[in-house]
Amino acid sequence: MKLIYLVFFFLINLFTTMSNASIFELDKLEDLGITTQGENWSFFTDGVMGGRSEGQAKINKINDVPCYQIIRNVTTENNGGLIQIRTLTNPLIDANKYEGVYIKIYGNNKNYFLHIRTKLTLAPWQYYSYSFMTKKTG
Repeated sequence: MKLIYLVFFFLINLFTTMSNASIFELDKLEDLGITTQGENWSFFTDGVMGGRSEGQAKINKINDVPCYQIIRNVTTENNGGLIQIRTLTNPLIDANKYEGVYIKIYGNNKNYFLHIRTKLTLAPWQYYSYSFMTKKTG
């Protein structure tokens, strides 16, 4: 088992490139642990499904920039391998008004995934996914 650090600078924006650009900021990190809509961030591991991964999400600062940091020990033992931090958008947003998602992430030069679900992706295996490599933090 390997201890992995992943730091999320949640400047998550849904954005549009239209001339009358509207931007929805999910978390400005002004009220840490709570989104701009007043929703709490949730952390969980594959333990909810019998896996054995462990970890925690905490609020931290890197180079004086507030961030959410996920410290984890991920294992595929007992069909595991999952750790997440997630939140709801409540009230729901109209994704048709936006053209993209922006997140700023630092990590450990490993591959990670961003999963986005909609009101139409009801089953646990239904989501939109994007794979990305992280950059090593200081």
